[in-house]
Amino acid sequence: MTVNGCSGMKTSQSEFELIGCIGSYGSQNGQFKNPSDVAIDFKNQLIFVVDTDNRRIQVFDESTLTFKYMFTTPFKPNAVTVHWDHTLIISFTRDSLICKYDFNGNEIWRWGGVTTKNVMDSPTGVVVDYEGNIYVCDWFKHRIVVFSPGGELLKSIGSMGKEYGQFSFPRDIDIDSAGNIIISDSGNNRIQILKSNGEFISSFGSIGNDKGEFQAPNSVFVDKSTGDIFLTEWDSHRISKFHPNNPFSGSTCIGSFGNHENSLKYPSGIAFCYGSSRLFIVDTGNNRIKVYRVT
Repeated sequence: MTVNGCSGMKTSQSEFELIGCIGSYGSQNGQFKNPSDVAIDFKNQLIFVVDTDNRRIQVFDESTLTFKYMFTTPFKPNAVTVHWDHTLIISFTRDSLICKYDFNGNEIWRWGGVTTKNVMDSPTGVVVDYEGNIYVCDWFKHRIVVFSPGGELLKSIGSMGKEYGQFSFPRDIDIDSAGNIIISDSGNNRIQILKSNGEFISSFGSIGNDKGEFQAPNSVFVDKSTGDIFLTEWDSHRISKFHPNNPFSGSTCIGSFGNHENSLKYPSGIAFCYGSSRLFIVDTGNNRIKVYRVT
């Protein structure tokens, strides 16, 4: 498959097959300026891409990878997740905002802003749990904040530090099939797994470039069917795959710095389509979305 310039190719690891790319640099439909995240609505087979510097969300067909429509946002968006009530939760990091939108770009509610930075300062990754509550990485306050489906602040988890259950610039978050939260603890170069109440379960990773080591872990995704954890690494320009019960010997890493079709430059957001076993990676520095088939 070739979409906007990337032909299919096999990576050196047989688990990942690059089957296409979406986008290039620009402001036209299907082009991006500094994209940062991606999410999938499985029911409607829609891909939502955060096109940060163009201040918009672009929407693509999941099966054909073709552009469908877009909507603009009042600020630069950073991260997106699909709520099970078929809405979008979007974080605006620079403006310290969390907003809920319908799929057509109509704002439903917002929480935060520059006047509430004492409560939430520079939100990044977002995820929705099985009760509809919204978990947000509070980047500059080094914690996770939790909102109700209606936008009410419920609680916070963690504090700044290096101990288990503490964070240093948490970047992204996902939820596994048991309802546990998996956090990309970027400043501590590790992945932490906690119960939804903040109780520590496990952690793995340290700074470095070998398998099981990280350089600024960025976005994280958990395969609900297998428990496998996928991670993008900002400074190592690669994708890593782990299983939490055996994170090191069972790990796989692909990617290297560059602008060729088999390279990455500052990868960020991740999404996975279970029906087609396709993994979507936001290749931020190359202004494109890379699509892999995972086997």
